[in-house]
Formats: sequence, C-alpha cells, structure tokens
Amino acid sequence: STLMRSSAASDVYKRQIIIPHKNIPHLLQRCLKSIPRRKDVQIIIVDDNSDPEIVDFANFPGVLEECVEVYFTKEGKGAGFARNVGLEHAVGRWLIFADADDFFNACFLGSIDAYKDSLYDIVYFGVNSVFSDSLKVTNRDMRINKFVERAISLNDVNSLRFKLYGPVSKMVSRKLVETNSLYFEERIVANDIWFSITSGFYAQRVIADRTKIYCVTVREGSLELFVNRERCDERLSAAFKINDFLKSKGLLKYRFNVCVYLKFYSHFGFIVLVSRFIRIIRHYQGEYLLFMKDLVECFLKLFRKKNADFKHMISKK
Repeated sequence: STLMRSSAASDVYKRQIIIPHKNIPHLLQRCLKSIPRRKDVQIIIVDDNSDPEIVDFANFPGVLEECVEVYFTKEGKGAGFARNVGLEHAVGRWLIFADADDFFNACFLGSIDAYKDSLYDIVYFGVNSVFSDSLKVTNRDMRINKFVERAISLNDVNSLRFKLYGPVSKMVSRKLVETNSLYFEERIVANDIWFSITSGFYAQRVIADRTKIYCVTVREGSLELFVNRERCDERLSAAFKINDFLKSKGLLKYRFNVCVYLKFYSHFGFIVLVSRFIRIIRHYQGEYLLFMKDLVECFLKLFRKKNADFKHMISKK
C-alpha cells in the first residue's frame, strides 16, 4: 500500500523527475534546490519507509510545493520498488530519474528543453562527479562520459544502450516505458540495471549530448561503496539476468564481465570464493573460451591498476 501526500495539480506535465528517498532528507533537500521550479516540470518523490527518528515527516522536503508530489511507502523494498511507484504515477512526456544524494547542474533545464518536442526515445547526457560532503572532484563520471563521447564521435550508441547501468542523466520517453512494460527490479542493490539495459534495447531513436546536466556524488556509507557478501550476490544475480537477456537478443558481446566479482568474493573466504567461481563458470554454459577471455581481461585490468598505484606511490617518495 502507498500513502500519498500531494499538493500538485492534475495537469499533464512535459517532464517528471522521479526521486527515491530513504533517511537522507538533508541531501534530498539539496537535490530539490538544484531543480528550478517550472509549471511544466513535476517532481515525484517516493519515500522508502524512512525512519521517523531521522526524518521529520511533518516538514518533509517538497511536501507543500505545488509542483511536487510525495508518496510515502511502508513496504521498505528499496529504491527499485520506490522508482516503480513513481512510474505508476507518472503522466509526463519525459521521465528523468535522480538519486536523492545527487543533484542537477545549472544547465539542466535549458539543456533538456532542446529535446522536449523531439521524437527520441532516450536522450543521454554527460555528468560530473564530486564527493558529497566536500564537493571535491572525483572520477566516478569517467565511464558515463566515455560512452557519451564515443556515441558522439564514433556514432556508437550501442555502448550507451547496453553498457550504462544507471538510469540517471538521461531523458526517457514515458511511451517507451509503457509500451514495453519496463520496470526496476526490487533488489537491495543493482535495482536499476535491468531497466537501463531493457530501455536501451527497446529504444528505436536515441541521441547523446555531452552537456553535463547531472552531478553524481560519492558519500561514505552509500550502497555503491558498501560491499558485503549479500550485496555481491545480488549484483552477480543482476548481471547474470542481463547477460541472459543480451544473449537471447544476439548481443552477448555487450555482456557484463561477471569475473570481476571474483575480486570481491576473495574477501569472504576460500569456500565462498570457490562456490562463486563455480557459479560463474556455469553461467558461461560451456563457452569456456569466452570465460577465459573475460577472466584474463579482469586480471589485466587488476595488474594495470596495481602497477599504476605502485608508480604513483614511488613518484610521491
């Protein structure tokens, strides 16, 4: 069941921004402040059963604003469930997704306005990245910007479709979502990969814009940085599902290299590492050359990183 508190008008909005939230009202407020208020842009916030000792529900961010709808859920099923609740209530031409601890840049509305009447299914934008507390620059934006630049310079939009695993910094047509019954998985982590890859697959018309409309933040304690066995298993399961989907569509070359998780499983003991190693081998379904290729690629990346870290350490001495 979903409890709703809303003061928004019933008009059909051209753009709707869906934001899941749990227990970080100060960061949600920062995110909201980065969004200029306009009558054709609506914000949908879905609270994922936040703790009343942390969140002041009587003064919840955005709750009294005309262009903001807030849905309070009690299921506590995570950000994927919260985003799906947002999708259920979306009526706009375009959908935009944000995380409560991130924020939009000043060029946001001006940049998306250029595509408001276009026939694209998805518009991909660039991002920048900072540490949440200090706002010092980080490199978490490199992967997204690399694929955006590749799409523009090499006309390779498939990397955007099948290699970008998050829903942020893009405009997605609501018609695309409804026609193909797209949804977010209800996982504790990696809930957005399925939506991102399937929307990329079903999109017929996509375009990349290198304008950095969105800022991805890094903060201590976030799910992205917190690694334990349960979360690793969830990420591995999500990757398996994506790879099975891509294989069924003849797109296995865009697969997720699941061998990368062996590095994380090595922290959980020999028995866990061996059991997940066997599970990963079985996932390749007898394609051992493909498995060896992915495994060698992981080792090479790890070696290059350790070599770069070593050179950096030596240069500082």
